Amino acid sequence: MDVILHLNVVMVVIHSVVWSIWMLFFCRHILAILHFNENIKRETQLSKDGKEYIRVTYPKFKLGEEVVREVACPPTYSELTQKA
Repeated sequence: MDVILHLNVVMVVIHSVVWSIWMLFFCRHILAILHFNENIKRETQLSKDGKEYIRVTYPKFKLGEEVVREVACPPTYSELTQKA
C-alpha cells in the first residue's frame, strides 16, 4: 500500500513540474507571437528632412551584387515591459 501511495505522490509531483514548464513555454510562445504580430509591418525610418533611410548590402550568395533595402523603425518593446 505504501508503494502505491509513494508512486502516486511521485506522479503528482512529476505532473506538476511538467505542467509548470509547459505553461512557461506556452506563455513565452504567446508573448513571442504578440511581439511578432506587432512588429511585422514596421514603417520605414525617416531622416530629419523626411527622406527614407536605405541600406545597401553586398551578399556573398549574389556574388557581391548590391541589394538596396529600406531601414525599418526599431521594434517596440515598451508595451510589453510596461504591462509586466
